[in-house]
Amino acid sequence: MSARPHPPNSSAGLARPVPTAEVAPLVGELRSLGDLRLLRRLGSGGMSEVFLAYHAPSGRTVAVKVLADHLASDQSFVHRFAQEAYLSRKLSHRNLVRGLACGRDPATRREFLVLELVDGPTAQEKLERHGRFAVAEAVRITIDIARALEYLHQSDFVHRDIKPGNILLAPDGTAKLADLGVAKSLRDAAVLTTLDQGIGTPYYMPWEQTLNAGLVDARSDLFALGATFYHLLTGKLPFPGESDEGIARLKDLGRYIPVTEHEPNLPAELNVILARLLARDPRQRYPSASELIDILNASCLASWAPPADAVMENSIPEQAQAPTRPDLQALRSGEDTPLNPSPIWLLRFRRPGGPLRRHRASTADIVRWYQEGLLPDDTLAARASQRRFRPLRDYPEFRSLARKAPPSLRPRQKRPRHHPKQAEAQAPAPREWLTVLNLGVTCLTGLISVALSVTLLYWLLGAAH
Repeated sequence: MSARPHPPNSSAGLARPVPTAEVAPLVGELRSLGDLRLLRRLGSGGMSEVFLAYHAPSGRTVAVKVLADHLASDQSFVHRFAQEAYLSRKLSHRNLVRGLACGRDPATRREFLVLELVDGPTAQEKLERHGRFAVAEAVRITIDIARALEYLHQSDFVHRDIKPGNILLAPDGTAKLADLGVAKSLRDAAVLTTLDQGIGTPYYMPWEQTLNAGLVDARSDLFALGATFYHLLTGKLPFPGESDEGIARLKDLGRYIPVTEHEPNLPAELNVILARLLARDPRQRYPSASELIDILNASCLASWAPPADAVMENSIPEQAQAPTRPDLQALRSGEDTPLNPSPIWLLRFRRPGGPLRRHRASTADIVRWYQEGLLPDDTLAARASQRRFRPLRDYPEFRSLARKAPPSLRPRQKRPRHHPKQAEAQAPAPREWLTVLNLGVTCLTGLISVALSVTLLYWLLGAAH
């Protein structure tokens, strides 16, 4: 595994034509691939290079990913490159970089993949140029990538390499996930291989992936997205280290600095969300990307601004007026709605130093959000049909609300280790007097039986004479 946190990586559909005069000629031997004229290098990594290219028949610019020349004879990397070409064209989602074509150039014998051109930097490049992201932008990027993961996971694939260098930022603000070269089908049996041991980027991948990348599932991608989210918010890595072993040790211990200790002005609920995402045990993470999307939407962090900024009071976030994700899934599947649906509540709450928020939610949503720490204790609620606001705990449905402790903040329960001799010393002593008593009773009973038998035999012999 490479210890570098972000090897340069760019992947980019068709965009506006670029006149030849605007681009300096490419220096080097690789200048064209079939109908594609290579204009300049966009990025490179250990496995491939990405070029800005001009497609003469269509008159448009595209991005072309070319397998590194020294890997052309390595069938494992050729297979991985072919898989990326196949998946990028098969899987279509607005938050995934789309593949347009692929092939092998007969003149140079180089494998290449034509991708949509995303005219913007990677999240890693923006981090390096401008430092940490604003909370609202980081949340919107995370939601976009979570939507891409939601689609991938529903298609039975895991990405296995979520990191800022694989996130492209389009001019309209949309974030797109790139590089499906190490994606794995969830239907494939996990096999321990040397190649799988090196898949992923150490700073972002979860503990279980450091052991074997073939054993990951959807929750592993969510951990990597959480580490990426943390990096965007703070400009720092959650698990820094000088070696792969040092990084893995921090993940095994579950130790990282909460984001509010790096930046005190950040909303405290970010600590709660990241504690679930970065939990060492996959069972303590969010079970799906869909739930993460719902939590981030419910938090209203996508429109959060620092307390010093002017924020319009009583603003209703766009997400609050949209149907919830389960409702949309039910509508798509054609399921019947229940005769007695869960009541819809109107919520009002204000976080410290923030604007008044309004939201719509079901009973189950409110319970979950309160447990996750997304709703303050003084939240007011009203049934949508009545619109009379009262404190949450005035309603029977919410009188037993309780917070959940963040998984990463829970101290590990240490099992007491008992020495064998200590265990023997603590064991109850045998009751020896009972053993002696039982033996005495047995002997006495035997003597009585013998005496009775002799007496009976003497009486019978006397009667016979």
